[in-house]
Amino acid sequence: MTSIQSAVSVLNRDFDKFDTAHGLFNVIGDGRISVKDLQAVADNRGGGFTQEQQEAARFLLDNPAHRNMLDVAAGIDDIDGLIGRPDLAAIAPALASGEYLDPLLDTAASAQGQAGADGISGRQDTEAALRDPGLNPDLRRILEQRGTEGTGPVDGTQPADPAASVTAEQLQQIVPTLSAERAAEIAPHVSAAMAEADINTPERKAMFIAQLAHESGGFVYSEEIASGAAYEGRADLGNTQPGDGVRFKGRGYIQLTGRANYEEAGRALGLDLVNNPELAAEPENAARVAAWYWSSRDINDAADAGDFRQVTRLINGGYNGLADRQAYYARAQDAFG
Repeated sequence: MTSIQSAVSVLNRDFDKFDTAHGLFNVIGDGRISVKDLQAVADNRGGGFTQEQQEAARFLLDNPAHRNMLDVAAGIDDIDGLIGRPDLAAIAPALASGEYLDPLLDTAASAQGQAGADGISGRQDTEAALRDPGLNPDLRRILEQRGTEGTGPVDGTQPADPAASVTAEQLQQIVPTLSAERAAEIAPHVSAAMAEADINTPERKAMFIAQLAHESGGFVYSEEIASGAAYEGRADLGNTQPGDGVRFKGRGYIQLTGRANYEEAGRALGLDLVNNPELAAEPENAARVAAWYWSSRDINDAADAGDFRQVTRLINGGYNGLADRQAYYARAQDAFG
C-alpha cells in the first residue's frame, strides 16, 4: 500500500479494530489511534489483523508526515501522536479533491523534528518533505521543479506539463458514469501520467483516455477480475515461475500482464513491481503503468496520425470493443475540442 488515500480508507472502515489494537487484552478503545496501536497492527499482534490492515499501519508508521497530517486534521489538538475519527472525517474532502498536499507539506517539518503544522507551507517544510521517502510522488515532482525557496501554497493537482492535463469535469464528460468524487480522485494521476508520456495534444489525450476508459470499465477497475490462473506457464509473458500467472495478472488502467512486463514497467517507473505487483493497481500507479505501455509501443505516433484503429490494435492486439472505444473517443474529442 503506497497511498494515503488507501490507508485512510482502511482506518475509516476498521477504526475500532485499530483503536483497540494496543492495550489490556486488546479491548481498550479511547476513540483515537495511537502510534502504539499502529505498531500492534503492523506486527499483527495476536494474529487478528488482515494484510490490508497491516499495510495501512506500516504506511503511516513509515511516513510520519502523512501521519502528522492526519493527527492535526480536525484542528482539535497539536501533534500528539493520536488520530481520531474527527481527523479522518476532516481530511476526507481534501483527499477526494487532491487538496491534501498543502496540509501534508505543512506537517512535513514536524515529522523531521522541526517547527511545523502552523498553517504555513514554508521552506523548512519543503526541505523536510523532500527527505520523506514516502512523499506523494506527484508532490515530490512539483517540489523538485519549484525548488525550496517558495513559501506559497502548493497546487498538487497541476501536472508538470499543463498541456498534458485533464480536469475532473472533462473526465465526467468523457465517462458519464463517473462520479464527481471518483473523477476528482483520478484526474491528477491521469494528468501526471500523461505528462510523463508526452500525451500533451488534444488528439493524443482523447485517444489515451478513451482507451483507458474502455480497458478499465469506465475507470472502475484497475485489476483484472479473473484470477490470472489462465496465464500460468505463459513463456511469452515471462511467466516462468510457479504462481506467476496469478501473481502477475492484469493490473493498471491498461492491463499490465505477465512477469516480463511487470519487470520492464517497474524499471522504467522506479517501482518494485516484481516483488509488489499489487502496486500496479494503486490509483497513483494505474495511470502511470498505462502511460508507460503507451510510450513503450510508440502509440503517440499512431495518435498523431489520427489512426484510432491502429491505436486500438496496439493496445488490444485486435479490435475488441471497438464501438465502445470509439464512443469514449468521440466524447473525449468534444471534451478537448
